[in-house]
Amino acid sequence: ADETGSLFYMHMSESRTETQENLRTYGKRPIPYCRDLGILRNDTSLAHCVDVDESDLRILLETGAIPVHNPSSNLKLASGILPMQSYLRAGIPVAIGTDGPASNNAQNMFRELWLAAILAKYGSGDPASFSAQLALDLATRNGAAALHDHGARLRPQGDVPLHHVLQAVPAQPHPAELAGERTLQARE
Repeated sequence: ADETGSLFYMHMSESRTETQENLRTYGKRPIPYCRDLGILRNDTSLAHCVDVDESDLRILLETGAIPVHNPSSNLKLASGILPMQSYLRAGIPVAIGTDGPASNNAQNMFRELWLAAILAKYGSGDPASFSAQLALDLATRNGAAALHDHGARLRPQGDVPLHHVLQAVPAQPHPAELAGERTLQARE
């Protein structure tokens, strides 16, 4: 990435199994291991980061690497849930993503934001722990940071009106009308 000026993005600490395998093979958790290799920096984005401890969070804060939360994928694969409140307390910005189509059937960022909010509220036991502003930050400011585009801003009267954003979201088919056939009886 350094030679080509490319961004560096990788999956990290996706599950307890990954962490255990890393400990067995290298004697270190994935985040300290990658820091010691020199690949965790402020130009690094990391998918998942669900199996983390306090020392992992300190390393992410020190290096500036940005975790990217992929809630649908993590739920589908039963690999873990990102501890949002731990990241917020540590001052680490978290971005939102969808992961790939093999582990997320929708690729819908609005669904990901909804899941991130619901999971964070459940994890904290506080329904007020994940605000609309935080959701917007995950999708915009923190997303731009994960892409290392620090000039990107969502602003009133900006270049892209909200109705264009909403039109870009693929419509979800009604379960009673898939492929033109009634597959489920619609409820009254």
